[in-house]
Amino acid sequence: KISLLNSLMVVDGFLKRNDGSLLFDLNVKADRFDETLIRALQPAAKDRAVPEARQEPPATLIPRGSIHLNATDFTYNRFTWSPLEAEIKIKDDQINIRVDEAKLCGISTTGTLGFSPQGTSLRITPAATDASIQETARCLWNRPVKAQAQYDLSGEISLPPTRENPVQFLSGQMEMSSENGKIEYASTLMKIFSVLN
Repeated sequence: KISLLNSLMVVDGFLKRNDGSLLFDLNVKADRFDETLIRALQPAAKDRAVPEARQEPPATLIPRGSIHLNATDFTYNRFTWSPLEAEIKIKDDQINIRVDEAKLCGISTTGTLGFSPQGTSLRITPAATDASIQETARCLWNRPVKAQAQYDLSGEISLPPTRENPVQFLSGQMEMSSENGKIEYASTLMKIFSVLN
């Protein structure tokens, strides 16, 4: 058991040195996982200027391997995915993540994420079946919506590698359908349809 950046984890697997590399294959079960922990693992950009007096010698071992992650909660900004199952591959200056299970407010958001000196990239496929519009809206925007309706959702969202604000460069499409329900007008609900449009 280890504690890292306020996350309690149970880790098993192997670590070994091989020709200047640190090879590993680890299974990690965590109570929580967040963006702070990911940023701590993210390699610094090679072209980032560092004052000469602060330059440090290069690492003697290059990490290469896989982490099989199972977390009860993953928090990014104000959103929480629960549960989260993913495989994290680290090689040289890149981190690639395959998300096998991740639910946000009743919506499955599986896909891939990448972190490199070029920035952050992703491709996710949001999906939901017979989910509650009322519960999803309350979870996403923390505001009540008067609705008695279920919905289905499918789509794809992608982000090319960027070091800027990811929200500005997201693209994709989503399709939402709902039948035999009752929805009263609410500004929060209109935001949902605005995002889908």
